[in-house]
Amino acid sequence: MYKIYTVLFFLLGNNVFAQPATYTVANLHSHNDYEKQFPFWEAYNQGFGSIEADVFLRENKLLIAHDTIQLKMGRTFDSFYLQPLQQCIKKNNGFPYADHQRQLQLLVDLKTDAVATLNKIIEVLQQYPLITACPSVKIVITGNRPPASTFDSYPSFINFDGELYLDYSAAALT
Repeated sequence: MYKIYTVLFFLLGNNVFAQPATYTVANLHSHNDYEKQFPFWEAYNQGFGSIEADVFLRENKLLIAHDTIQLKMGRTFDSFYLQPLQQCIKKNNGFPYADHQRQLQLLVDLKTDAVATLNKIIEVLQQYPLITACPSVKIVITGNRPPASTFDSYPSFINFDGELYLDYSAAALT
């Protein structure tokens, strides 16, 4: 009998503290989607709210792959993520999704030197003002990040994924 009460207590307590049932695919994160034939589109067409691109800087090009052995010169961050995203923003009159309440996070995981790779990303992103000016798109840098003390020196369209164990200055948090 004690076991039955314990199980019931756990199940009831679990329901009390459970997260709301209003989560949708818009709350999901797409990781390693570049292993698909159409990386951005397969995640986007499913309605994911966060899409990740692992980026390497090689020969002054931003290539997408999870490991260096997967690198291919034609698989660029620009052609596989930025061009499709810009198409979506154009099609949806300045928003990433037709539902203008929807947000899209583009999580950019830097796999090579933080400063050099990020500088190249910024250079490329400046060719996409529809993306950088879109308030419904958040570009978040993760992986190899520059020192937090330099976060505020980057353009406002660049955000950084924080690390829980670090204390950040007010400037870095802004």
